[in-house]
Amino acid sequence: MSNPAPNPIAVEVTRGRNPDDASVESRHAAACAVVAADGTVEHAWGDVERAIFPRSAIKPIQVLPLLETGAAEAFSLSDAEISLACASHNSEARHIETVSALLERVGLTTDALECGPQISTNEQVKLETVRGGGEASRLRNNCSGKHAGFLTTAVHMGEHTAGYIGREHPVQQRVFQTISEMCEIDVAAALEGIDGCSIPALALPLSSLAHGMARLAAPAGLGAVREAACKRVVQAIAAEPFMMAGSGRFCTAINGAMRGKAVVKTGAEGVMMAAVPAMGLGVALKIDDGAGRANGVAMAAVLRKLGVLDDPATVSIADYVRAPVRDLNNRLIGHIRHAAGWPPM
Repeated sequence: MSNPAPNPIAVEVTRGRNPDDASVESRHAAACAVVAADGTVEHAWGDVERAIFPRSAIKPIQVLPLLETGAAEAFSLSDAEISLACASHNSEARHIETVSALLERVGLTTDALECGPQISTNEQVKLETVRGGGEASRLRNNCSGKHAGFLTTAVHMGEHTAGYIGREHPVQQRVFQTISEMCEIDVAAALEGIDGCSIPALALPLSSLAHGMARLAAPAGLGAVREAACKRVVQAIAAEPFMMAGSGRFCTAINGAMRGKAVVKTGAEGVMMAAVPAMGLGVALKIDDGAGRANGVAMAAVLRKLGVLDDPATVSIADYVRAPVRDLNNRLIGHIRHAAGWPPM
């Protein structure tokens, strides 16, 4: 049996005295699937059938039960709160205040959160927090918005909130069922793991994940409740891109630039996914070596090739499309850029 062909090179990192004519120092290979809502695979670059853990990139699908159960309506969740429930946030002041306010509104304290303690995933925010005397807490966990959404759903459904991160808890059972339906895959056969924030994680093929995002982008035919929920998630992310991530983050920049034509969510270990309502497509991408510096550059190139990321939007997020590499004196010494052959159309 022959070995499968290696995944194509998607991103290059350069270094040199002249940054515009620098040598390639590192390369990142990737696989990417672009799928339509009916399941048609429009593009498949690399091995898109290998199961991968989508990590936080799947949050826009995980959030759907919050809306479909009526919990979001019952507790009058705003666009900012729904976007935050999809977020991997920086733990900036607005993120923390919004999570705290939502928990208070549903009658819980931050002690109900079962995500682990964290200060911030952002080095600048972490430094400022420590200087101000702040400490690691569950509230500051980058997934605290998602967990607040889980708790809101449990309270609305009259369920015990303790143990909501468990595989058998109704909160996670609804999430599993939603992923199964959106991605049209039997999750019972999927490899299971544990995500960084302690909830169950499923390993699924990129093609199935892209299909799920396509159905988020074009939910017609999924039933009135799910269709409305999908549209509200897209609307919330487009309206409140800061809540998705925070200052200096690709997700905030691109979701602000796209204005709902596409919504993009990053995940750990080089994963990134997008729902593209403007074209009725879903995109799922995985950087082989898990490099977070590469997935945004690779995704931007894919959205450019698809024609949904236009020139004005590209200019507005230029530092994420072709990210500068700087030395400790802040001198430009290279770039993180998409490879000349990526995506291989």
